[in-house]
Amino acid sequence: MGSRILIVLTACDSGTGTELSSGSLPNPAATDYCTENGGVVETRYPFYGTSDGNPAQLSGSLTVCTFTADDDSRIPRCCFATLR
Repeated sequence: MGSRILIVLTACDSGTGTELSSGSLPNPAATDYCTENGGVVETRYPFYGTSDGNPAQLSGSLTVCTFTADDDSRIPRCCFATLR
């Protein structure tokens, strides 16, 4: 049997998100839905070694709709675009 490797990426708020407008995204209808329901569209970038003092940014990005709860916690909802 061959070996298998599973890579799991997660998104965390570490100052690596960029807010976007509907004109700069591949799915303006999804962006409009997000903002009309109180969300903010952000692009997230993956990093490796975030518990280390020198994290490395990986390639690609993921566009998500993020909602802020009453206690200021942020809840990302996936996804408007695929990883690039």
